[in-house]
Amino acid sequence: MYVGDRLVMSKLSIDQMKGVFSGEYSLDDAIKEFVRSQLSYRYLLVADDPTARALEKHGLEIAKGQGAELLNSIVG
Repeated sequence: MYVGDRLVMSKLSIDQMKGVFSGEYSLDDAIKEFVRSQLSYRYLLVADDPTARALEKHGLEIAKGQGAELLNSIVG
C-alpha cells in the first residue's frame, strides 16, 4: 500500500515537505496519524505464509473496482 505516497504526501504543505527532506518533520508520524484518524483495518493471525498470501489475493479480488487500485499496485 502506498498510503504515504498517495494519500499523505499529496496533502503536505511546502514547509512540511521541506521538513521531511531536512529531517525536521517525520513523514512516518504523519502517516501513522493519517492511518489512525482516517482509516480502519483488521488483521488475522494465520498459520503460514501461503495462507496469508491466499487470503490477501482473495481480499484484493473482492476489492477490485472499489478503490483498491489506488493503494495497492498488485491489484491486476
